[in-house]
Amino acid sequence: MSLKLQKWISRSGWFVLIWVLSVLALGVVA
Repeated sequence: MSLKLQKWISRSGWFVLIWVLSVLALGVVA
């Protein structure tokens, strides 16, 4: 894995994870 990708994941990984979980939750509710 490239260093640039690691930096991006460490910086916005949590935001992406929460966003994905929110989308999955909405999909289950809907």
